[in-house]
Amino acid sequence: EASITVYDKVYSTKTFKNTELCQTQEIILSDKKIGVINICYSGKLSAIAANLFLPEEVNLLFTISVTISGIIDKYSKEEELLQSEQKYKLLIENINDVLFEYDDQGIMKFISPHVVKKFGFNPEDVIGRSFTVFVGGDQEFAKQKIDGLKKNKEQSTEYKTFSKSGDVRWIHLSTKAVFDGDIFMGGAGTLTDITERKLMEIERDRSEQLYRSILNASPDTITITDLEGKILFTSESTNLMFGYDPSFDFTNQSNLNFI
Repeated sequence: EASITVYDKVYSTKTFKNTELCQTQEIILSDKKIGVINICYSGKLSAIAANLFLPEEVNLLFTISVTISGIIDKYSKEEELLQSEQKYKLLIENINDVLFEYDDQGIMKFISPHVVKKFGFNPEDVIGRSFTVFVGGDQEFAKQKIDGLKKNKEQSTEYKTFSKSGDVRWIHLSTKAVFDGDIFMGGAGTLTDITERKLMEIERDRSEQLYRSILNASPDTITITDLEGKILFTSESTNLMFGYDPSFDFTNQSNLNFI
């Protein structure tokens, strides 16, 4: 009769019971005992009991324990890998940025599913194509960027691009070089949609240029200072009125210097 115990779970024949005539073999995994195999003889004790189990049978029992250990080890690793893959898949799908990877020619190998929400592209639209599908440019442009990444190990650049529907998008592309030893394999990084921030910056710059042009068009001298009297802005008529060369810059100086 036989019994196998693994991680406190017992599998045995219906009539198994421990007797004085048993052969035991531990099941070892990573130098730790995870179970045991028991083979017991239920017959009457006799003079030949000491030689009841042949050496071949003992070796077979050891082989069975090693096989069981190997199966459990493989299953455990597959389970750990599956859990790890599920964890990283969940992480990638919930990161607000788009993750990507391309090879040494700039051909996209991977892009996270978030690209659909951000830019309207399905991963299948992008994988297998040059990364210039996002940043624009031709093969020569792609080669320059790849050579620069290979040399500098990382790049961080802002681009104006378009979604699949044609809407303007501003992106920040942060890329790190991937090496296998000394061999350049490509790049991997994040693509961040900065459209909202970029449009605010553009609108701010337009407003500043508009107000500056209005102030400079005034025939009056206009000066703006901070609370400590440091000059932040002067209109163009200031230089003319006070006889300064047009290239003279009043900014960052104290207004007391001109009184």
